[in-house]
Amino acid sequence: MAGDIFTAFMIGSTKFQDFLGKAQKLIPRNAVVASNYECDDPACPTDSFGADREDWTIGGEAMLMTIYLERRMYISGYGFLWQNVELPEFAKQRLRLSADFANSPTTEGMDELQTANVDYFILDKSSGAISNMNAIGKSLLDSPRFELLQLGSN
Repeated sequence: MAGDIFTAFMIGSTKFQDFLGKAQKLIPRNAVVASNYECDDPACPTDSFGADREDWTIGGEAMLMTIYLERRMYISGYGFLWQNVELPEFAKQRLRLSADFANSPTTEGMDELQTANVDYFILDKSSGAISNMNAIGKSLLDSPRFELLQLGSN
């Protein structure tokens, strides 16, 4: 991503920035990316994210993927509005689909994402069960926290 001289001025860890910088080079500009990433902190309190939570006055922030990836996101976690207000139902549905797909990848889930023009999925391994996504897509990039998959290219 940016040179070391700028790292001190950027938000997020350099590992996060490096992964997204590499992912950006692998994902075409016109692609749509989905992810189960809902919080910048890998240890967010469970009441601060999720489509079905009860308290919308608190929220984890999930802006870093949008900032550093520079690609269109299917939804970029709760922080895509960066406001502590309840999300509209279409946004909740996108959060649910992204989380469900990450926890239990199926061809039906992939078909639903691809119907919404999603070509790539970034799995946030810190957000629940780590699934074997190889049957669903091709792994293009992997790190301890994230994995970039091209859907339907296995």
